[in-house]
Amino acid sequence: MSTPTRDTAVSVSESTFLRDNMVCHLDTVTYVSAEHGEKETVVEVCEPYVAPEPKDCTQSSQEREPESQVFISPEFGNAIEALV
Repeated sequence: MSTPTRDTAVSVSESTFLRDNMVCHLDTVTYVSAEHGEKETVVEVCEPYVAPEPKDCTQSSQEREPESQVFISPEFGNAIEALV
């Protein structure tokens, strides 16, 4: 499969939904390849849901300890843990 060029790739957000404590949205990606012409596919993009912090916090966001979050990508087949 050919790599799309910079000026032929387009991404348009279609909807947002919650699933398994994740905020997800569907993107439609259209690209042009020399071999197959114009192609369109739908991809799902998910991020961990983080509840908004109360405004009257006594501890600033810079003073608190980093939180451990797990990112799961079916494309890579593994969970990636990160301190955020």
